[in-house]
Amino acid sequence: LDGLVRKHELSRKEEDANNIENDSMAKLKINMMKSEFYKPLVYVLLCFFVMQFSGVNSVAFYTVSLMKNITGAGNEYLSMIIIDTVRVVGAFMACVLLRICYRRTLLMVSGVGTSVCLVAVAVCMHFNKINSENFNFSWLSMVFLIGYICFVSVGLFPLPWVLQGEMLQQATRGFSSGFTSCFNFICFFIVVKTFVDLSAVIEISGVFLVYAGIALVGTIILYVALPETKNKTL
Repeated sequence: LDGLVRKHELSRKEEDANNIENDSMAKLKINMMKSEFYKPLVYVLLCFFVMQFSGVNSVAFYTVSLMKNITGAGNEYLSMIIIDTVRVVGAFMACVLLRICYRRTLLMVSGVGTSVCLVAVAVCMHFNKINSENFNFSWLSMVFLIGYICFVSVGLFPLPWVLQGEMLQQATRGFSSGFTSCFNFICFFIVVKTFVDLSAVIEISGVFLVYAGIALVGTIILYVALPETKNKTL
């Protein structure tokens, strides 16, 4: 008799759990049809896309080979240490700026600064290749690359994660944050995986120009469409 009672209780618990899961899925489907779900989701997805395709992780993964290409053999590891130090300082600057600056302002400054620095690095690398005997542009490329790391670290890189918490609807945040994070790391993989092949086809300077174009166009779209979230309630 006790065994039958326990079996009945287990079946009731399983049935209740299935009912709760079905109710949750039904509520999720209903919420997914609302603009409160898909509009913020699109904004955050676009932020992650622009962040990844601005090349931040390509530079991080291929720093040594990039520095060797820019500064020449023998200086790449020192240059890598400088770049990594700038990246750490930029992360601390982002923590401060995110507390005092408006999101759209920080996004615009970061996006435009990132694009300008990427174009400048590409131009310097190009002129250094065709006119290296008369003037060495390596140090100038390094300066603009440091500027790029600073700009991307204070805005484009941290803002998508901040907007996840400030924009995604609370009722569907579990699904939305998981989906946007998954999309981010898929873009991460694509950017890092394609960098070497793109460099072989259009050279590193060409890849930087592509990244600059994506960063600039994406920043303008986001600046126009993205609502300000700082100091606003959920």
